[in-house]
Amino acid sequence: MKHHADERATLQASGLASVTYGSLTVNNVSMTLSALTDVDGSSVYVQNGGSLALPGLTSYAAYESTFQVDGTGSVLDVSALSTVTIQPNGAFWALYATNGGEVKLTALASLTGSFFIVDEGRILDNNLTSLKGVDVTLDGTDDPQVANSWTSFTGGELRVTGASTAYLALAISTAPRCSWRAAAAWLCRG
Repeated sequence: MKHHADERATLQASGLASVTYGSLTVNNVSMTLSALTDVDGSSVYVQNGGSLALPGLTSYAAYESTFQVDGTGSVLDVSALSTVTIQPNGAFWALYATNGGEVKLTALASLTGSFFIVDEGRILDNNLTSLKGVDVTLDGTDDPQVANSWTSFTGGELRVTGASTAYLALAISTAPRCSWRAAAAWLCRG
């Protein structure tokens, strides 16, 4: 099932509790869906300055799904999300913050499995400490202290493009097999 809300339409969704194996798109409007506690297997898109808050979402089972926030002023607030699993094995979850988009993911402490994170906007994940099997791309514009909270990074790849030397501690501490690439980029394999 697909749900879409933009500046031309209002989704009557105050009681919406579940969107599974579908998609939810918010385009240029602000929405808080407090009752929505289950988006398992669904993709979530926030774009063009829209914002979506899901304060009741505490767990998520990914199945070849994407959370994507694109555009300046676009915000996805899933700050209560503390558990993400991959269902079934072999599936993945991709998390994108691009072109100034922001994802608030502050309750999540660890990720294990087929996860792809592209932070070319801002991902607030300051409680995330352990990543296993996760591929991460950072554009070097976020505060490196956020990523420096990672204490374990194994079985994945970390790419930092446009990086300053502020990311050197992160690159060395999280994955000892790092190399400096052209265009001011680090590549680390955990």
